[in-house]
Amino acid sequence: MIASIAHKFVLLAHPKTGSTSLEMAFAPYCDMHLKNDLKHLGYRRMKRIFGDFFDAAGCEIHAVARDPIDLAVSWYRYRSRPALARRSILPWRKPEPQPRYVGDMSFMTFVETEHAAKKEHGMRFFLTADGEIAPIKVWRYEHLPRLHAHLCDATGRSVRMLTKNASPEIAVEVDRDALMRLPFFQRSYEIYERLPFVEPATQPAS
Repeated sequence: MIASIAHKFVLLAHPKTGSTSLEMAFAPYCDMHLKNDLKHLGYRRMKRIFGDFFDAAGCEIHAVARDPIDLAVSWYRYRSRPALARRSILPWRKPEPQPRYVGDMSFMTFVETEHAAKKEHGMRFFLTADGEIAPIKVWRYEHLPRLHAHLCDATGRSVRMLTKNASPEIAVEVDRDALMRLPFFQRSYEIYERLPFVEPATQPAS
């Protein structure tokens, strides 16, 4: 999470939505840059920690949401990196808090045993403590360049955004019908389809 009181914005970092790239680009112009366990604060946890501080400061709260199945595929690819497998078999290395290698399991097994168990992967990130949709500006992952341009305007700077933590291009067999029978994705899409996305401005008729 990053926040700028001077430029009136907060960016909540939902995992695997380009948040690290945006944070690295705009953190130098922010008053806060939360990392480690606080990096992926959802709306409810942010409110527990900061209360109405950002509202009182007049900040807009932004976040990026990604299609839940596409998000799961990205996580699977990220955790199937060969480097994770190599790191896990070096007995002389001191253990590090790295994601567990999952390239030895199918995508469906990963979803059922790993992905759905991680709370930060779900759409609850975008809910209030009462289970309502949070009053934030939500950008589609496909519109990430538009959010980047918006933050450039907010800071008054032309900021270059580099790709960080990108998942490798690994072929993944996805059975969307089977996935949609899982309660995790049913819940995720019920929330995802209610998010108040920032959509491109309607062009006036010529």
